[in-house]
Amino acid sequence: MKNSKKFLLATVALGSVATFSVPCYAQMSQRGWYADVGAGQGRAHGDDISTRSGRDGVWTARLGARLSPNFAIDAGYEDLGKHDLTPFITRLNGTVKAASWGVSLVAIAPLDKFDIYGRIGYARTESKVDFSRLPDLRLSEKAHDNEAFYGVGARYNFGNLGVFAEWNKHDKTDIDYWLLGVQFRF
Repeated sequence: MKNSKKFLLATVALGSVATFSVPCYAQMSQRGWYADVGAGQGRAHGDDISTRSGRDGVWTARLGARLSPNFAIDAGYEDLGKHDLTPFITRLNGTVKAASWGVSLVAIAPLDKFDIYGRIGYARTESKVDFSRLPDLRLSEKAHDNEAFYGVGARYNFGNLGVFAEWNKHDKTDIDYWLLGVQFRF
């Protein structure tokens, strides 16, 4: 139930960006292929874990097509970091490492050289959890989740190059992260 409300909220936000950006069609005729590369910091959350390490490094690489001045679709890889954790119910220490492949629809509001955008997408995420209690207990498990993700961002464009700042959230793995990066258009 909680995830369906977040998905609905993200869909409404994405639709709002698209609706309010319709007058911007005349400002830009930017279409074509692009590649994004970004890095930043992420934080894992969860009902049954306590994260000890705070934030960890994340990075992404995406390839996309801007279909119109207001819409794009992209696909890419995201390394969501390695996070230290401790379950509330035991004295085990552990880590979780997550990475995903995903596709997303991006709604863009172009404002001269500046773009504001929202994204909503689907990701296939692999999480590897390792727990240990010295000296004799070690547990390891991999999980694959299909999940929704969403985000918002802003980009400043210099010709065929753009610089962006972006926030994203993955629902099932419960990781959110900030990215700074560059976009190359070709």
